[in-house]
This record gives sequence, C-alpha cells and structure tokens, in this order.
Amino acid sequence: MKLYNLSKIILIIIFFFLAGLGTCYPENGLPVSIRVLLHSGAVPVKISSPAPFKFIINGKQMKADSAKDYLVQIKNDALIINDPDGKELVKSCSPASVISTAGEPLKLNGKRYRGKLQILAGNGKFLILNTLPLEDYLLGVLPLEFNVKEAEALKAQAVVARTYALGKILKSSKKDYDITSDPSNQAYGGFDAETLLCSNAVKETSGQILTFNGKLADSVCYHSTCGGHTEDNEKVFGTKPISYLRGVDCRESCKDSRFYTWKITWSRESLEKIINDSLGSQKKIGKLRSIEILEQGSSGRVSKLLVEGENGKIVISGDEIRKFLKFPNDKGRLQNLYSTLFKISLTIDKGEIIQIEADGGGWGHGVGMCQFGALGMAKKGMDYRQILLYYFNGIKIDDMAQFVK
Repeated sequence: MKLYNLSKIILIIIFFFLAGLGTCYPENGLPVSIRVLLHSGAVPVKISSPAPFKFIINGKQMKADSAKDYLVQIKNDALIINDPDGKELVKSCSPASVISTAGEPLKLNGKRYRGKLQILAGNGKFLILNTLPLEDYLLGVLPLEFNVKEAEALKAQAVVARTYALGKILKSSKKDYDITSDPSNQAYGGFDAETLLCSNAVKETSGQILTFNGKLADSVCYHSTCGGHTEDNEKVFGTKPISYLRGVDCRESCKDSRFYTWKITWSRESLEKIINDSLGSQKKIGKLRSIEILEQGSSGRVSKLLVEGENGKIVISGDEIRKFLKFPNDKGRLQNLYSTLFKISLTIDKGEIIQIEADGGGWGHGVGMCQFGALGMAKKGMDYRQILLYYFNGIKIDDMAQFVK
C-alpha cells in the first residue's frame, strides 16, 4: 500500500473519531435525531445561510445562494418560496427540507441552527422544524435552561435534559415534531445560544440518561428553585405517584437563589379580576369573598386551594394554582405565581377582603431536580452523579444506546 493512501485512511479514521465525540451513536451506528418545532403559523419567515445551501421538494433540489434571504410563506395551504429578488421559485403542497451544503448553520429569521430545517404546510399555516442530532440539540438547551459556571451542576442538567428529550422522541413517532423550543418543554436557542462550558458538560456526559427499574425514566423534570424542599409529583401534576419523583430536603442547597423566599400582594379587585379572567368560558366567581388552603404536600406546597366568590366556589389543584394567582411583573405583564409553596393572609375591613398576600418561596413546579439546589451541591464538592441520585430516588445512570434501536 502506498504511503499516500495509508495517510489518507489515517486522516479519515481520525476525522470520524473526532466527529463522534460530540454525538452519541447507538447500536445501529446512527446518531439519535430530534425534531424541534421552531415556528408555527402563517407569518412569512426568512431562511438563509453564510454558505450555499439547498431546498429539497419532491426529490428535486433547488440551490440557494449564500448570505441571501429566501422568503417562505403559505397561500391556500401551498408552500411558496421566493428568491432574494422576490421571484417565486416554487409553489408546492409537499414538505420541504433545507440543507446546508458546506456544514454551516442555517438561519431562520436571523437565528442560526445546526442540522437541517423541515417545512410542513397545511391548515392555513406552516411548521418549521429543526432536525438535528440529540447531542447537538442539547448544546442549545443548557445555556437557556441553566447557564452557570459549576461544571458538575451543568453535567447533572445535561443528563436530565437528555433523558427528558429522549422520552419525548420515543413518544412522538406519529407526530409532526418531538418537542417545542419554548420553556413549556425545554428552552432551545440553537447555535447562537451555545457556550463553551455548557457544551463541555454535554460532551462529557454524552449519551448518558436516567433509568428506573431498567426503563427510561421519562418523567424526569426540573425547576429553578424548590424553596427548601422538592415535592411529590402527584401533588403538583395530579399524576400517579412515581417512585423517583419523591420530595427531598433542599434547604441548605438552594438558599442562595433570589427566589428562595418572596412575597406577592394583590388588592381584592385586582386578584378577583385575574381569577375570573382565568376561568375563561367557565362560570365566574364574581366578587372575591375568601381564599383557603385545603391541602398541602410534603414540601408545604399548596395542592388544593378553595376560592369562594359571590357566585360560587371553585377548587384549584396542583400547578394550576399558579395560573389563577398571576401577578404583574416588573414590566407590568401578568405572570404565573412563582410557585405553590406559599401561605395566604387576608386583610379584612368591615367584613370584606381588602388585600391578599402570598408569602412564599421557590420558582417553578418544585418536582424533580432543583437547579439552584444542584448548583449549591456542586459548590460543596458533590459530582453530577451524586446530585442526580439525591434528587431522583432509585435511578441509575445508563447509556441511551440500549433504548434506541
């Protein structure tokens, strides 16, 4: 064999070895992919790339110039793509793929994304999905969900986020997408959100997921701050008890969070309007007469809240309570109550409520891993495995290859 050919083979082997460091390959040799919903609606979007790219529709390829915006819109359920000069290049009811030809990220409305974009049209709107390897997806998740400097806390977050995402993938094979890009699932910011510290945490835990009794622990979840004690899942979500989602003491770990304690005050008029608006088409309670905590979980979180008005009573359960007790934030916009860990006090004058005060702690639903608790543990020297084993009772850290065939 010639020395030149041998050198080429060695270089190819090194390339594929290095390429595999950032992406987990299961037993079939292919990276696990995830479909992330980036856009849904009828508003036109712009797609571009720093390098040449292409659209693929019905098996036909259409080359696109670099650094130029291509307008994608929908009319009468047909997908229309216009070139940078406004000329209509294609009109089709078939799905389209957008692929970079030079390995550069693609841009959607100016934001960069790894992998490819898929466009689905129908019912008067179109969906744009970002399809990419799961490990690459996580690079754009961690900085938005938990951007801290402690490596072990970031590794714990990476394993939980990977487990959560894999659970979504395995449950959504018949759906158009696996996961959304907003915090209702996991916040995802694509290539522009990536940071070196978070990327290292993803790579150093590549392929690691949480299991329980040999099965994927697909109900794992996390939140910002528990306020001293996490909660049992059934008290918050109303689901069946899950063994690895039991409440644990976190008082010494998350106390440095600025949301460890808080206080929110409403006038009677403002809160009764918020509650009545939250009821939507349901019967309104009218003038607020009383609020009473009926039931609490092991952490002290309110699991059932009785609200009585002049027109009747309602009982609100679990995390829904936060939606009914909204408050105006610093920008004047209503947001959900930080958590359900609170006590209620009423100021009454002449038999009528004047003011309502919630004295509470924590931010988020309070189930699973407390992020600020994980941060506190990491600062005390605990590694990510110890952190995960503390918050998720009875779990194991396994390789995800066994769950993806």
